[in-house]
Amino acid sequence: YPSKWKKIIENLDYVDKNAKALNCLEVGINTTLQVYNVFQLSELFMFLKERFNTVVPYPNIEPVMYRDFLSIQILPTELKTLVESRFRKFTKDYFERYEKLPPLAFRDQMSKIVKFMWASDQSHLIPDFKKFTYFMDQSRNQNVLDCVPELKSVMGAE
Repeated sequence: YPSKWKKIIENLDYVDKNAKALNCLEVGINTTLQVYNVFQLSELFMFLKERFNTVVPYPNIEPVMYRDFLSIQILPTELKTLVESRFRKFTKDYFERYEKLPPLAFRDQMSKIVKFMWASDQSHLIPDFKKFTYFMDQSRNQNVLDCVPELKSVMGAE
């Protein structure tokens, strides 16, 4: 975190505007689901839907596998509840805005994410998450709470 969004958008804009010349019928995106991005996923979906023509607005989402302490399963109950609530709100907002629901496969994927999140309590890994995040913040001269204020309670910044 955070991704270099300015560069990512430049690249996606280029591909979107030049899709025919690049022989692209559609462009798919893969997203690794983890603690740093789970709270903003619905914003990503809406951004992709509203901005691009050839970029599919429903990324393929896979949970982080390499570093367990970045898994959404580490989140405390109140934050898991917030994530689930935001996913439900996204579906409702999407329906109201576009008068149709996201594709069934995507809704199934979101449902699987919620089930995965609740399947295990890995909150014992929060100290590892905090240590890693603190190290990354220090090395990059940044603060995770500037990007993900929802993590305030996890980071002990109450």
